[in-house]
Amino acid sequence: MSPTRSYSHSFRLPVERAEVFELFSNPRRLDGLTPPWFRLHPLQEIPRTLHAGLEITYRLLWHGLPLRWTSVLTDWREPHYFAHEQRRGPYRYFRHEHFFADVEEGTEVCDRVHFRAPGGALVNRLLAEPDLRRIFTFRERRARQPLAER
Repeated sequence: MSPTRSYSHSFRLPVERAEVFELFSNPRRLDGLTPPWFRLHPLQEIPRTLHAGLEITYRLLWHGLPLRWTSVLTDWREPHYFAHEQRRGPYRYFRHEHFFADVEEGTEVCDRVHFRAPGGALVNRLLAEPDLRRIFTFRERRARQPLAER
């Protein structure tokens, strides 16, 4: 089995933590924070109130392959932190942690992903890591846009 890899992406927004947490934790806004080439769409009604244990299934494209991705919210500490893990999807293991901290300029956002892609080191280097960089760069760019444009 290939080792678990980690990827982190951090940036700061000149916005209060509660607003930033709501932006990133609201599943209804996920589509606006996800690159269009990923075509991520929920396959179920998503409740307004989130909680640890909530499971959501999405449809997506992963390198042109249509897949279902089932994710469970494993930890919920509003407005500081939440995490979710893949239960079904393209990775052998995938855990995404979201951290939000007050800083002088507003809020620091830190995403940390722990993953194992099928195919080992080669797939990690050629597909998984570049995908994560592209996704999180896109998310940061979208988060910096005014709310009306997201």
